Amino acid sequence: MRKINWQASVFSCLLGGCLWGLTACENDLFTKEVNNAKIPYTPGLVVESFICPQDTVIQVKVRRKEPTVGIVEEGKDKYDAVADAQVTLSDGSNTVTLAYDKFLGYQIKASQLPISPGKTYFLKVSSPDGLSTEASCTVPMAVVDTNRVELLVEFDKKKQPKIIVRWPDFPGEVNYYSIFELETYAASNLHELRYYSISDEGQDGAWLSQRVGFKRSEAGYEVVLFICNTDRHYYEFHRTLAIQAQNRDNPFAQPSPLYTNIQGGLGVFAAYNRAALSIE
Repeated sequence: MRKINWQASVFSCLLGGCLWGLTACENDLFTKEVNNAKIPYTPGLVVESFICPQDTVIQVKVRRKEPTVGIVEEGKDKYDAVADAQVTLSDGSNTVTLAYDKFLGYQIKASQLPISPGKTYFLKVSSPDGLSTEASCTVPMAVVDTNRVELLVEFDKKKQPKIIVRWPDFPGEVNYYSIFELETYAASNLHELRYYSISDEGQDGAWLSQRVGFKRSEAGYEVVLFICNTDRHYYEFHRTLAIQAQNRDNPFAQPSPLYTNIQGGLGVFAAYNRAALSIE
């Protein structure tokens, strides 16, 4: 919708310079024709789920796919959650059905279907109106050994201390990693989460590094790093999501599709193996 409106605005300005006598009715007619343009659209489901052996709850979010352009009523969520879907998760031998919660989406306790490293899981989602999707992912085997993680401090141009995280890559295989940096301020009860993504392409078996946030020494300040060994689905989804976020306010940016591995719909079903490290 933004792209069409932008083109319409430019075109209207050009017309305004040449035909000063355009009336408001004519402008309204032009806008109406743009809003009523026929845009190809196929209904579908959008599914999002990330599974991890360290989690105690398995969650799946299900929404309906929406047209790229259109009018959204004020106060209405453009992407309404689907509350009456059939959501099942299987490890190939056992299958469980997830229950719907209006705050958390579809969920079960992880004890009902334990997530194990090296295992492949299958997710199926269907709605009463005939829409259906499916996807699979395999949980990475290895967990980053926090005893081998190195934390270094360097100073930027403003002489602010920054933390650099280093860890050894698992050799002989393609690996993808994600780092989440959770900063907590006890005094104000504020939390800030930063995310970083990296692959070992061209660095197999080497020590990998990632610069993260500032190191502070205030009382009540705490940083926890989550270093995740992820599958390719997780990495590609977040990589393309970051590109979209960078281009969000740039009207001249090249369109960038969001990665999906959901058959019959959109979204992502991915896995990771997580290690946690506190920074004092």
